[in-house]
Amino acid sequence: MALEHYENFPVLSRFVPAELRAPFAAVYAFARVTDDIGDEIGVPPERRLEALRRWEVAFEVEILEAGESRTEEAWRGDSGSSDHAPVLAAVARTIREHGLSLEPFRTLILANRMDQLRSRYETYAELLDSCALSANPVGRIVLELLGSRDDAHLAASDAVCTGLQLANHWQGIGEDLRWRDRLYVPREDMARFGVREDDLRRDRPGRAVRRLVGHLVDRTRVLLETGSALPGAFAPRHAAVLRLFTRGGLAILDEIEARQADLLRGRIRVPRRRALWLLASEELRLAAATWSRRNGG
Repeated sequence: MALEHYENFPVLSRFVPAELRAPFAAVYAFARVTDDIGDEIGVPPERRLEALRRWEVAFEVEILEAGESRTEEAWRGDSGSSDHAPVLAAVARTIREHGLSLEPFRTLILANRMDQLRSRYETYAELLDSCALSANPVGRIVLELLGSRDDAHLAASDAVCTGLQLANHWQGIGEDLRWRDRLYVPREDMARFGVREDDLRRDRPGRAVRRLVGHLVDRTRVLLETGSALPGAFAPRHAAVLRLFTRGGLAILDEIEARQADLLRGRIRVPRRRALWLLASEELRLAAATWSRRNGG
């Protein structure tokens, strides 16, 4: 699942240490399944809420080591499916082996439940509150896997994760509105730039929409850059993993700015050549850091 799903940057890049690849994959799979349940196109919100409730029950059952049969039972209902039982088993093993906090996992499910109850945001503050539930827990889990629960690290991680979530929202404004009837652009920002919702349903953005998107991108860039010092607190290989998250977010912001004409027609993605260049540059940085440490630099 971690290898096959498209993301702005590979979840399992070559920089993830071998001992952390399975935990990273398990955490990603849990977050991916949670999002997919809460975001299934064509399924009424009440059914998605029920599916999320059963997913939460199944998670709690697995964490309590109540056995596979009860996990399958928790998944019975409208879907009659226990296809995600392997994900639950993997994430439960990861939590136990690495002593991870349960609250971030529970918060991710809560975020998706809340997402079923609203499809518009009045203010930027409301949107940030949503990101604190839907994105920041992932960064906190990653930090725990890397061995850190430092408050300063958590604050920097929260800024980066919120920035990544916002970048994800901006790269698919038209797609989310057209297919999911969801709009993450705060209405206060739309009013500030004189943009109506119908303006975001068009194939091509007008001048007001372009100015609005520029504002959204600039504000998001500040969040990502706020956490840019975080990798410096970790060993070179761990630092590369963290740095790629931030650089991937900045890359998608660059693409949004460069390809605003396509923004409302589909999802903006980082070109493969750009992703490969980022990976190669991190490879060179890691090699230089390794050489310096070996030679007393």
